[in-house]
Amino acid sequence: MIQVLKRLFCRHKWEVVRRVDRFQSLRGEQLYKHCEKCGKVVKYIYSEYEGNGYK
Repeated sequence: MIQVLKRLFCRHKWEVVRRVDRFQSLRGEQLYKHCEKCGKVVKYIYSEYEGNGYK
């Protein structure tokens, strides 16, 4: 309950991170926003690979 209130009133300081999973997608990677203060995690953007780089 305390974590919910902490996340509700937090002034988030976002950091964009990439989660390392056991299985990875061959088409791209999912990036997440992680708050350094309260620990909230939100999906940010899915970047797809296209040939030798990103789309």
